[in-house]
Amino acid sequence: MGDQSLDWNSFWDVANPRQAARALTALYGADAEGAAAHCAQIAESDGRSEDQRFWLAALDEIRAVGTEPPGTTETAGPPPGDEHS
Repeated sequence: MGDQSLDWNSFWDVANPRQAARALTALYGADAEGAAAHCAQIAESDGRSEDQRFWLAALDEIRAVGTEPPGTTETAGPPPGDEHS
């Protein structure tokens, strides 16, 4: 690994909130919101406002997935009326 991997100042430099939301959801499942909120809280307490903003944006992404209409996610069940297929 070169020095380039160490050349970043905030999470915005290495990922975007949607990527973080997907990773948190994959790792923590239903607890992903809590994990993102915890990361935001720690960033705030450390005085890292850019990282706090990143984790709050990731939290928004996680919450947005929970508000998608039925049938828009990969885990949607069978269409209405097709339960016996």
